[in-house]
Amino acid sequence: MATKGWSKGTGLQAARKQAGDAWEAEIQQTIDVYYIEGLAWIRRAETPTMQIGPTDEHGRFTAVRTAPQGCDFVGTVKGGRSIAIEAKSCSNKDRFSLG
Repeated sequence: MATKGWSKGTGLQAARKQAGDAWEAEIQQTIDVYYIEGLAWIRRAETPTMQIGPTDEHGRFTAVRTAPQGCDFVGTVKGGRSIAIEAKSCSNKDRFSLG
């Protein structure tokens, strides 16, 4: 039996995207604090893409990935060590501090 508004898992996909976006926003807030306190400089890693279609009137275009994504965030912590963060959610509530 189909549920109204539910097609091909789009409700679940939307919920996962929303949870992922919230998690990345939390990471970004933490990164901002580390930067302000002089503990680290970390930035969002860009997805390597290449535009393959024209830009439409809304500024949208078609693109393809040119290489694997890699990590979500990269940077340097105080003292010169490099850091790479892959943002994944899990049930483990353990956290670590750069301080």
